[in-house]
Amino acid sequence: FLKLWSIGWVTSSMMWLEMLVISLLTLELTDSPFLVSFVFFLRFVPMLFGFGLGVLSERINRKHLLTSGLIVQAATALTWALLAVTGSVEFWHLAVGSFLIGIVMTSDFPVRRTMMGEIVDRMHIPVLVYGIRTDFQGELFEGSRKLLALADELREIKTICHCGSKATMVV
Repeated sequence: FLKLWSIGWVTSSMMWLEMLVISLLTLELTDSPFLVSFVFFLRFVPMLFGFGLGVLSERINRKHLLTSGLIVQAATALTWALLAVTGSVEFWHLAVGSFLIGIVMTSDFPVRRTMMGEIVDRMHIPVLVYGIRTDFQGELFEGSRKLLALADELREIKTICHCGSKATMVV
């Protein structure tokens, strides 16, 4: 669990640093704020179509999927670095690389969360969740519905409304 969490923390930190560097490099190459925004857009476009990756992550070896994503990220970053050092980097290199890393980012989240769930379940690590379960109409939020379906045991912390009865929702 700690290894997976640590890898996630390092990967996320590197992604944010890489986004900063690519933005500055794009601005230096093109002198266009629009193209800086476009590079960000390309990075997040795969998330619009990533709805099937959660299902995919349950069918494929998650460890291989996660490792493959890290290899793609490292190869992209190394390619960018070599192109920058040799002075031959062009905008399209940054655009294509951003899109590739966007695909990796899209698959990383569901894969890592699924793996954490498996580890927590296998090692019998208690998971504490705090949050709002229902909307103002008393309907479960989708995330809450999934958590409750997966829970082996549920212990609710009772909360009292200002009127004196059990609090059941936030209005």
